[in-house]
Amino acid sequence: PKLLQSGAKDDVLVPNFVGMHYNDEVLNYEKIANFTIKLEEAYNADQPDGHVFRQEPAEGTTIKVKGTVTLYISKGSRKETVSPMTPGENPNDVRRRLELAGFVVKDSLEASEQVEEGKAVRLDPESGSQVEYGSTVTLFISSGKPQAEPIDMPNVENMSYDDAIKKLVTAGFDQTKITKVDINGKAPKGTVVSVTPDHTMNQLPDAEIVLKVSTGFRDVEVELV
Repeated sequence: PKLLQSGAKDDVLVPNFVGMHYNDEVLNYEKIANFTIKLEEAYNADQPDGHVFRQEPAEGTTIKVKGTVTLYISKGSRKETVSPMTPGENPNDVRRRLELAGFVVKDSLEASEQVEEGKAVRLDPESGSQVEYGSTVTLFISSGKPQAEPIDMPNVENMSYDDAIKKLVTAGFDQTKITKVDINGKAPKGTVVSVTPDHTMNQLPDAEIVLKVSTGFRDVEVELV
């Protein structure tokens, strides 16, 4: 770019140096001798290594010939390793390590089968990742075990006990939560006579289910003489 001159002979307008490579472009600028260049280096994610990412004074400012222009030269993006974390740790400890490493920490709740409520589950980006210094790392904290959704309760009345169990388990119910109660009745032995809770309503997979199963014996009233 061509240097613009102001009205006074000893005044010059500062051009735009941002985005220029210092060695290849700034030093070869046709009227760089009009300025006293001061350099500052810093990490910067917006400009590649060796390029100007900021200048003082700004483009278009009028200064005296040989006036000082400070150019901030990028050292490239600063990379930092995401701190290690073990599932189940105290989230305050994890947060402290991340913040000391220069990260911004964002908390988020996440259900977990393995990690107890209130403890650290995982990080995003994950531990060991190389990311930009000062970037945001999400710390996931356990909200407890995931809440199960209700499922259809099949009708197993009048089925054999074994078939009823198979049907309930196939539907998604926990077999350890199913209780068998033998009762006398007219139905053939091993037949499911009634079910609690009622099959007309959806139930959670870990619902307590009671199957009343016929013994095949009928209650007989005995008249005492």
